[in-house]
Amino acid sequence: MRHDMLQEVIASRGKRVLPQRHNPLSEEGTPRPPKGSRMWAWVMVLLVAAVGVFGFSIVFSGAVVKVTPRIEAFSIDETFTAIRRNTDGAVVLPFDLLTLEETAQKEVPASGSEYIEKSASGIIVVYNKYSTKSQKFVNNTRFQSTDGKIFRIRKPITVPGKSTVNGEEVPGSVEVAVYAEEQGKEYNIGLADFTVPGLAGSPMYDGFFARSKTPIEGGFVGEVKKISVADREQATRELRDGIKTKLYNRVFEEKPEGFLLYDDGIFIAFEDGDAIGATADERGDTAVVSQKGTLQVFMFSEGSLSDTIARRVVDHFENRPVVIPELPSFRFTLLDKASILPSDTEEISFVLAGSGRVIWDIDASILQDALVEQPKKDFQKILSSFLGIERAEIVIRPFWKRTFPEKPAKIKIEMMIPEGN
Repeated sequence: MRHDMLQEVIASRGKRVLPQRHNPLSEEGTPRPPKGSRMWAWVMVLLVAAVGVFGFSIVFSGAVVKVTPRIEAFSIDETFTAIRRNTDGAVVLPFDLLTLEETAQKEVPASGSEYIEKSASGIIVVYNKYSTKSQKFVNNTRFQSTDGKIFRIRKPITVPGKSTVNGEEVPGSVEVAVYAEEQGKEYNIGLADFTVPGLAGSPMYDGFFARSKTPIEGGFVGEVKKISVADREQATRELRDGIKTKLYNRVFEEKPEGFLLYDDGIFIAFEDGDAIGATADERGDTAVVSQKGTLQVFMFSEGSLSDTIARRVVDHFENRPVVIPELPSFRFTLLDKASILPSDTEEISFVLAGSGRVIWDIDASILQDALVEQPKKDFQKILSSFLGIERAEIVIRPFWKRTFPEKPAKIKIEMMIPEGN
């Protein structure tokens, strides 16, 4: 028995006992990285994040400048004078004339027929390439078409003088209605050129001429359907109401960008149409009543009108560009309107009344160019050269940059204009 025990002791001494190592598998069986590996992983994450933030700041870098322009509130109720715009020279407050036309017709029950004679009519444009001075033509002046037909105006006109624009000579021009010297369809013609026979033999003959703006039509001699006075008047009222509505809609749609117009500066004239459209044996029991409406309106450049008002209401106005947002809502009253013929008017007077704000107009592109690559610390110094700026705030991205971007497009200008007066 001792022998057996001794053998076991000898055997146990001969064995090498190794320490137990931690099982690299977790209880779930997932390998766990060494501590050194985890540290490097965090370093890489932080490095990628830093690079991302830097890249984002570079891509989305730029500057935002919030500008509050100089603003002055005012009230006004004063008389102004405006002169027709021409190319002879600049005027303080010019006006322009916009002309629109509409025609309409309607069939009306007829009660017989009658014989009529009617002259053809249309609109021509008379040109002056003879002189820089304007030229008047009296009522009944003749204009001759290339085929020898004579047409006359039924009111005096003044044709502005010629001018030079961008090195090219531009004739002065004016529109006017002409009427055939004789009645009948023979004078219904399309677009044509015209001379002034009364100037033949003088140097002015080649310097004054006219061209059609519309066909000359409506000439008629013969039997036409006859309608009652009551039916004619009713049809005329309906046609004129429709024409007036169309003209009012068009004038605000077709007004040039940057121009203002007011209701009291609008003139609408109607030309009576005859119950013509068929001879007695061509159409059954109806006749056609036609009407033509012409709208003319005085327009003002918004910039010119704003500058003119600013000179009156702002002390020491420096002739800087300004805007008055409330201008369209001002009350406009044209003086002596009843005696005005828009086409022949060279000067008008009107009263303008209302309350508004003169806001200095800052050219964002000029401010952007002035700030490109400039040090942030020089911002106020640069700003002082813009007299129309009351104050401004800047934000430059990324936050550590101390200069404005190198491209104007990277500098965003935001105008901070409070609402109301």
